[in-house]
Amino acid sequence: MTSTRSHAAPEATTTIEQRILDAAFACFERFGVGKTTMDDVARTAKVSRQSVYRHFAGKDDLLDAVCCREAVSINQVVRKRVGKADDFASLVSEALFVIITEGNRNPYLRQIVGSPTLQAVVTNPRSRAYQLNVSYWHELMERAREAGHLAEDITLDEIVGWLLMMQSVLQVRLAEGGLGEPDLRRLISRFTVAPLLQRPSGG
Repeated sequence: MTSTRSHAAPEATTTIEQRILDAAFACFERFGVGKTTMDDVARTAKVSRQSVYRHFAGKDDLLDAVCCREAVSINQVVRKRVGKADDFASLVSEALFVIITEGNRNPYLRQIVGSPTLQAVVTNPRSRAYQLNVSYWHELMERAREAGHLAEDITLDEIVGWLLMMQSVLQVRLAEGGLGEPDLRRLISRFTVAPLLQRPSGG
């Protein structure tokens, strides 16, 4: 979905967008993500309904922006945590573990994961949240390929697609309570990351 955001008065626009996003978070806490309407957001932000639609094409667009903001916060946590990794496999495993567990602790993202309808919005390849995720993993995997860490018989797009798919599957499993964090670590390191790695010569 294409955003209808105005290009006039950047500072004022940013301020209004921020108010709308903050209002969306407040509404999500009060009503839940699924039940929040654009009218709820407009009332909470103290702006007109038209103002909300001037900046966001609809609820899907607003939800996408909310997920992007939360994803940026989670990626900041990831960057702090992966700095302690000893090797590339540990770095990717820890990054995926942090993304999944932090997402599970986030009250907004947890609601989205629990709803197939809402999850479909942010996992749509055209969504900004999805593209942000793709960009993060693609950049990391590109550096890994240049350093010779990745298996040569799979493409970067296949690797990124695999990581995103497993991220989504494991987030659902964790949110449903069917998976503990120790098991999550093993599923990530042994069955998600290990198949992507370049095998040692003679292995």
